Amino acid sequence: MIHPVSIMDREIAASASFGACLAPRDSSNSSELLRKSDLALHRAKKNGKGSIQFFRAAMDSELLETTGLARDLREAIAGDGLHLHFQPQVDLVTGRVVGFESLARWTHAEKGNISPGRFIPIAEQSGLICDLGIWVLKASCREAKRWLIAGHPRRHVSVNVSAEQIRQPDFVAAVERVLLETELPPSLLCLELTESVFAESSSREVQRILESLQGLGVHLALDDFGTGYSSLSYLQNLPFVKVKIDRSFVSGIDRDGQKREMLAGIIKLVHALDMLTVAEGSESESEVRVLMELGIDQVQGFALGRPSAANMAIDQADKLDREFRAKFVAAVRQKSVA
Repeated sequence: MIHPVSIMDREIAASASFGACLAPRDSSNSSELLRKSDLALHRAKKNGKGSIQFFRAAMDSELLETTGLARDLREAIAGDGLHLHFQPQVDLVTGRVVGFESLARWTHAEKGNISPGRFIPIAEQSGLICDLGIWVLKASCREAKRWLIAGHPRRHVSVNVSAEQIRQPDFVAAVERVLLETELPPSLLCLELTESVFAESSSREVQRILESLQGLGVHLALDDFGTGYSSLSYLQNLPFVKVKIDRSFVSGIDRDGQKREMLAGIIKLVHALDMLTVAEGSESESEVRVLMELGIDQVQGFALGRPSAANMAIDQADKLDREFRAKFVAAVRQKSVA
């Protein structure tokens, strides 16, 4: 459906995706035809809203591979066969690394490194996303606690939370249990939620869950802001402490005046609500300097550090703490004087 329809005074936009196969070319058996049509439908949905997809023979082999990877992923989660990489988040006022985003990585015994863009959809499709999420949460909190014990500066760890996790009735209890087991101070854990959570769940229920998490002392961040189901009511009514602005607003900001004006408006809005702004995906030093000029609070991106294993991430952070102000702050001051 191209145009939204009105139902109970609400505008509802709907779309349809189609999957099909041909008889007798693909099969003469009704059950097999339905199975292959379903495979085609899954591919159509992956292609985007409103897509049409006919069955292809390659889909069967892809299904076999996906099924095998799902089995291996289940074993990797259960047997600690995954590992984490950490990407630094830098405070642009102090020039210090204040935290890391933790990112799951999987090195398959036979297939080598499998990208998150491959195994996370498999986790979602196979019902493993909640197990994966809890594994990442536990491993992240354990690592952050180790940093504290080793005497490193207090830095928070940010963990992504899926819409499916939020819908679990025991999610808040699971987070509390992990904090108790790892003995990580709750204020050093930040949970990041994308706007899709609000599209897939009741806003009232999400608010109740987030307020319960806030009650534990955990910090909350709205991730990928500006890419989807946006509503100012989320920012006004939900207990977020920071807003992560999507990389699409950041990439090329040193060359795009219009994008710079848009980002300045977002920063002003978020600051008016007494929240911190975090720019994602900054890939060059010139972008970081523009972000500093605009008043962004924190930055995360390749310009300041790529995701890396825990020990390397700590070394990288300590180096950033020593070098950031000399590299960026002096340059911004020099430009403002000129």
